[in-house]
Amino acid sequence: QYFALACIYLKKGRLDSAEKVLSRLMRVRSDSLIFGPRHDETLLFMRKLHESLKRQHKFKAASLMEAKIENAERSKDEDHEPALYEMCVQDQCGAWEHICDALVDPSSLEKEKIEKENEVVEESRALWLSLRKT
Repeated sequence: QYFALACIYLKKGRLDSAEKVLSRLMRVRSDSLIFGPRHDETLLFMRKLHESLKRQHKFKAASLMEAKIENAERSKDEDHEPALYEMCVQDQCGAWEHICDALVDPSSLEKEKIEKENEVVEESRALWLSLRKT
């Protein structure tokens, strides 16, 4: 359901919301013992996150994500676990992103605009869920 929500955000141009949902999904899947960073669904989330970052002109983060995707695809056949220093260099824990999110607070007008867009997206999501159940 969250992946569908992220895709709706991408379609509606809510790239920041899509980025947040996809990055959380990717982290959950990557940290999972069942899925892991080389699973096909995790790679799909990574590709969508890469798309979102590129569309937001966050080229540094997008290139890091592209490197993660390539590394995961390359190591998929090798059964390779990343070294600790690789994880720290690539900021897989998301510490920088958390710090940046904590520092940036949109103005009240932007918040109102975001809330209105969220209502539209939630209506689309509710419609999608109701159609899915039938």
